[in-house]
Amino acid sequence: MVRIIASLSTLIAAAVLVQVANATMTTVLPLQLIAQGGDQSDAALLAAAYAIGFALGCFTEPPRIQRVGYIRAIAAAAAVCTIATILYAFATGLWLWLFLRLCMGMAIASILASTDGWINATAPSAIRGSVIAVYAWCISLGSIFSQLVILVADSLSPVFMGGLAIAFNVSLVLVALTRSAAPDISLGPVMAQPRGLRLRMRGAIAVPSATAVAAAFYSGLVATSLTSVLPSLLSENGTSTNWIAIAVATIFAVRLLFQLPIGVAADRTDNRRLILGLSLGVALVGVAGVVLVINAQPVGAGGGGVASVAIPLLIVGLLGGLSMPVYAVAQSLAFNRASPETLVRVATTILLFWSLGSIAGPMLVAAAVPLVGGVALPLVIVLASLLMAALSGLRWRTRAAPDTSVPVPSDIAVTSVAATTSMAEAVQEDAEQAEEAAASAAPDAAAMAEGDIGDEGEDRQKQAD
Repeated sequence: MVRIIASLSTLIAAAVLVQVANATMTTVLPLQLIAQGGDQSDAALLAAAYAIGFALGCFTEPPRIQRVGYIRAIAAAAAVCTIATILYAFATGLWLWLFLRLCMGMAIASILASTDGWINATAPSAIRGSVIAVYAWCISLGSIFSQLVILVADSLSPVFMGGLAIAFNVSLVLVALTRSAAPDISLGPVMAQPRGLRLRMRGAIAVPSATAVAAAFYSGLVATSLTSVLPSLLSENGTSTNWIAIAVATIFAVRLLFQLPIGVAADRTDNRRLILGLSLGVALVGVAGVVLVINAQPVGAGGGGVASVAIPLLIVGLLGGLSMPVYAVAQSLAFNRASPETLVRVATTILLFWSLGSIAGPMLVAAAVPLVGGVALPLVIVLASLLMAALSGLRWRTRAAPDTSVPVPSDIAVTSVAATTSMAEAVQEDAEQAEEAAASAAPDAAAMAEGDIGDEGEDRQKQAD
């Protein structure tokens, strides 16, 4: 696994930079709307605009990625993100902000679809869960860093937004200069799937697992609701900007702790069973969140002592730490059932359902606010978690796991690429060793030649005497 991660390190670093810039904007823009007189509904609309653009990108980007390849697709999308970020520093008005966020959503979809397809095409199914977990762990680390940046910078100054634009551009440079060869994504007939697998495709949509797409939808719903709606909810409750940034950073920090163990578990157990356990855990923590909101006071309020900080941060941290890794498990479940020709379509399908959940989450919260007030966010999370647990439990109990003794076609492609790479490296090593041997033998040959010439001269001299 270490060798595979090393070959993907430049790509992962580029994805982390994109996540730093995008996660920073996800937190900053709703706060700026509140400061300009907006409310929680406006913040939800901004999150929904991004999610709608993301969903549109999932439909429009697969043909483009297939046509131009992973590297050029990522480069074009990073350029779009750079332009939109610069314009944010000067834009005024909700509708313009919504349009820019929609454009960024489409561009980020292209970047993530390309990155996910590249990584999953490189990782064999036996360790795919662990590889995806490492990738997601690095992304989460970037998300934490993005919240720390907010604590020390003027979040909407031209200089600050210029720094985010630079981050998008550096990611472009990293991908363009990567030494790792992008996988072949040429279209072709779908290869036969292992026994027990059924791949359903329609256009750009490829659904290798109903549980996987449902889990992606669920993860998008909870993750976007937490990161996009929670800041405005806490702001209306009187929580300071610094504590809001700390709360969002806590979400990603706990995810950081849970991501790798959950990824290893995904390689060792039925992914549907793992999704069942995670969603039930989120539901239980969400109930505690409902109770907390009912008895709410600003996070970090002086009169509440340590409990006023520790309990809210623990709840939001567990909500993120248990729900966000579900997306990586959904990826592992889906890509283990995909063939090489469908990797891009499977990647965009998982992203599409994640984005649909991202749209549904803020919208459901916004619709529930007039009915139940501030308890809307944790209540929506609890209900969604119970539904996800019911579906994954039903599929786990009624559908047998596929026969994993038959290698998935994507593993065959990965093995072939690895074998070809190993052969090339072996040939190169043999050539280098031959050059070294020739170089070391040259002085000895010269010395022997000189010795032979000297001996011949002495013999001639003796004959003359």
